[in-house]
Amino acid sequence: MNIALISPSLLETPPIFGGAIETFTYELGLNLAKLHNEVIILSRKWQSNKIKIDSNITIIPLKAPDFSLLRGMYYNFEIYRTLLKKKLIDMLHTQGTAVFPSAYLISKHLNIPLVHTEHVYYPWISTSHVDNVKKVKYPLEISLGKFCLTHANQIVVANQYMKRAIQSIHQGLEKKIAIIPQGIDEKRFNPNLNKEYIRKKYNFSKTDKIIL
Repeated sequence: MNIALISPSLLETPPIFGGAIETFTYELGLNLAKLHNEVIILSRKWQSNKIKIDSNITIIPLKAPDFSLLRGMYYNFEIYRTLLKKKLIDMLHTQGTAVFPSAYLISKHLNIPLVHTEHVYYPWISTSHVDNVKKVKYPLEISLGKFCLTHANQIVVANQYMKRAIQSIHQGLEKKIAIIPQGIDEKRFNPNLNKEYIRKKYNFSKTDKIIL
């Protein structure tokens, strides 16, 4: 299967520092490629060269301006323009609502399914922790989120909390939402760490409690 993963526009994929969603997209691409799929990842990047990770996975960098209001529109245009040239795509997979509009247009143009993974949007709007900036952006983001959720063929979330948060705002999406918990790379994250090394590295005293 030929799968196109669309990463957010804030950081490059894989990120140099931070970038949880970008890291998730990259790891997802690697594992889909291991299952013998042909994978392309569309990512924001300041370089213009394609990056061939393996024989069946490629990162396509798309330039986008730093100014946030222009970045989203420009990045969506670049996604649309790039994917129009791709004739062999069997599935699109978006990461976050901001990149959904261009993916939706392409999915309709090519008549292919569109999967959307929701990472961070709905938890904050289902709580009281909303600042003034978010209140200004709230109506637009709610509209975009509703459009995304109602038009995606499948919605993926990491846990039951995310599913309930979405259902509390938009009813009738139960059959479209799949819970796929995010895994842990046991080679990178494991409990076999030296506590004394951690104490020395971070200057913890012997009375400080360390939870690994």
